[in-house]
Amino acid sequence: MYSVGDCPVCPGAGPLLVLLTSDRSKAIYFCPFCETAWCSHPGNEVNEIKSLDAHAPEGVVPPSWHDLKVRGIERLVVKEVPYGDWQDELDRILGGPEALAET
Repeated sequence: MYSVGDCPVCPGAGPLLVLLTSDRSKAIYFCPFCETAWCSHPGNEVNEIKSLDAHAPEGVVPPSWHDLKVRGIERLVVKEVPYGDWQDELDRILGGPEALAET
């Protein structure tokens, strides 16, 4: 899982992870701690708060590094976050660790 920094809603508590809509058409930025999501990188300001379902009603998938490079997002990545660090939360939205094997 790739993090682009701390979540601006709960800094220090949750990472801002990059996910893709299930059709892989757009990136979604998601915090597994507060479950807030954005369709563009929010930076440090929070102008709107929406759920993951609001941005990706059909679901999300984890991106590959190639997915990030194609979208120019790889330059925003500050670290890789082990799936196990947020496994309960990620299993709920991704359908389990086997989702990682499909990327």
